[in-house]
Amino acid sequence: MQNNPNHTNNNVVLSTQKAYKALFTKVRNVETHSADFVFYSKRIMRLLAEDAVAELPHDEVTIATPCAPSLPGLELLAEDNVCAVSIIRAGDSLMESVRE
Repeated sequence: MQNNPNHTNNNVVLSTQKAYKALFTKVRNVETHSADFVFYSKRIMRLLAEDAVAELPHDEVTIATPCAPSLPGLELLAEDNVCAVSIIRAGDSLMESVRE
């Protein structure tokens, strides 16, 4: 992880290419309706959960598919050994996205 320019100490800089800015604009807007707020908030949480999973250790593998006999891919190293810890009040809302 030290060679990754998106890592600074224990922090990870999220991609600016994703929809975070637009989604945060929606949830922060006082004119956003409740149902839309929930929708956009859940989308943000799914993106955060996906980014967290992408930071887990992985290994390069080769798989066979119906269309190609050999295709490169990635596999989590400790898929059975992943634990998400809920931070009450702040991070508890992310747990549903992590479980999905």
